[in-house]
Amino acid sequence: MPRTRAFAILSLFTGLALLLVGGSTLALSDSRHPPDANTNQRDAAIHEHADDLMEQGRNTFRNDTFGSEGFFGAIGLHKAIEGTKFAGGVKTDLGLDGVSPATALAVGLKVDAEALPASLVTAVLNDQVDLTDPATTLALLKVNGVDPTTGEGNGAVVGVKGFFNSDGSLKSVGITCGLCHSTVHNLGLKTAKGVALDGIGPRLDGVPNRDLNVGLIVSLAPNLKPVADLLNSAGPQPGQPSPITADAVRGAIRTWGPGKFDAEVFMDGKVINPATGKTAPTLIPPAYGLAGVNMHTFTGWGSVTYWNAFVGNLEMHGQPGTFFDPRLDQKDKFPIAAVNNFGHISSTPDKDRITDKLAALHFYQLSLPAPASPFVIPTDSQAVKDARSRGRAVFEDVAKCAACHVPPLFTEPGWNMHLPSEIGIDSFQADRSPDGRYRTTPLGGLGSRAQQQGGFYHDGRFATLTEVVNHYNDFQRLNLSDQQKSDLVEYLKSL
Repeated sequence: MPRTRAFAILSLFTGLALLLVGGSTLALSDSRHPPDANTNQRDAAIHEHADDLMEQGRNTFRNDTFGSEGFFGAIGLHKAIEGTKFAGGVKTDLGLDGVSPATALAVGLKVDAEALPASLVTAVLNDQVDLTDPATTLALLKVNGVDPTTGEGNGAVVGVKGFFNSDGSLKSVGITCGLCHSTVHNLGLKTAKGVALDGIGPRLDGVPNRDLNVGLIVSLAPNLKPVADLLNSAGPQPGQPSPITADAVRGAIRTWGPGKFDAEVFMDGKVINPATGKTAPTLIPPAYGLAGVNMHTFTGWGSVTYWNAFVGNLEMHGQPGTFFDPRLDQKDKFPIAAVNNFGHISSTPDKDRITDKLAALHFYQLSLPAPASPFVIPTDSQAVKDARSRGRAVFEDVAKCAACHVPPLFTEPGWNMHLPSEIGIDSFQADRSPDGRYRTTPLGGLGSRAQQQGGFYHDGRFATLTEVVNHYNDFQRLNLSDQQKSDLVEYLKSL
């Protein structure tokens, strides 16, 4: 991209950002919903409350670590990020001496362009910022200042918060919901010397970051003994290595790959699937399009707000918090959770870092719409439009898709769960959940996900929508023609 065009795009983008910021400030004034002849005081109060929840929930989603910096500080992830250039930093077993912006972007981390000062963006475009220096990563983590009381940096790295010592070195890092459930819109910018700036752009909340290599990032931490100790806490488990060493943990999570995470491993200790001898991570799910959807995850577990509490306390390792689920007391099903009393976490209200954030976080998540399909464009030919129309008829009739993926929710109202035998796949992941079933995944935003890596179903076992259709055609003995299957895929891509 020519340099002048890059600056033109940047200027336009900056102007839009300022307009949005200004608009947001105006919209949140006390007079944002004044009562009129058709709106009583109660209605105005409801609107104002909704706006407050939206703002608070967005801030929680983007910025609240729930105290997870305690866990990530214990395993020393910050030491690997800063490297030996800083006192206390370390070189990783992969030979990385600190994590530069170039490395961070390569493992799927994103940078929120709207959080970058215009002067810094200009410097980056002019190749005046060293993107291969870990010190630049630290600068990005505090680019908008550091809280003098907590040491928390106000940075631009999506989902990662740095906590700094007075000398500018890192003392820990924490994570937010946005680490896994936000990405950015790539602007296609390049520096003057042609360095691509993929992974830097305006953030897109709710969109799963299928580039994010969670396992590789965590594996860089020098002290994974706390993780190994947790996995060993219930003693040897059938079909699992024993004891599990820190190096074994490091090797296992590096096999997860981009866009995947194993949320159940800290509950059941199943580092590997005994049937395959491989690790069993699932795709990072969307956090959009969940309004009206009952169960949150691929295997149910609970509602959206249940899962937020579960993740905040047990996956992000937020602390202190409160969480209750006696189902985790089942020692045969959840040995790690049962031994560690994970279903009975409590703290006093004045110390709880999580519970008072759940209502607004829930509200914000339910407001996130599924993205429009990139496959539907104004210049679509009549032939493509006709194929979609025929595909919709197949979806709603002969293929029986709508029996479970009920429009417009594209999942069942109510308890939208099914036995593995009903959908023709193995039960391993379902068996790791309390109910032993798989959720009917809502299909909103399916076209957008078709452009992302990772595939379909909970573990990405089907690489394309065509493979999904072929699976159901065979399993349900639908006898769809090639034309019907092609039309159905065209319709699915339009969602």
